[in-house]
Amino acid sequence: MERQGAHGVSGSYFPWRATAIGRNASSAKQFLEKRYNPEMELEDAIHTALLTLKEGFEGEMTADTVEIGIIAYSSHAIVAYRL
Repeated sequence: MERQGAHGVSGSYFPWRATAIGRNASSAKQFLEKRYNPEMELEDAIHTALLTLKEGFEGEMTADTVEIGIIAYSSHAIVAYRL
């Protein structure tokens, strides 16, 4: 995984582009280390994130139980998307 930098919910700094926090974070991080590629397309990154979440998810994954947010950076601004 590429060092980039992200802040967790607690405000802690994590120097990674792909990481996990919370219950089962250790196994989720291992899953991401194997599958994450900084060159992947957005659709593939979303799919990888959903597969990672599915590994430790209790219950059914639906639009009511899972929410995806994307933050994109360009030279002009930081843009946030919510799917």
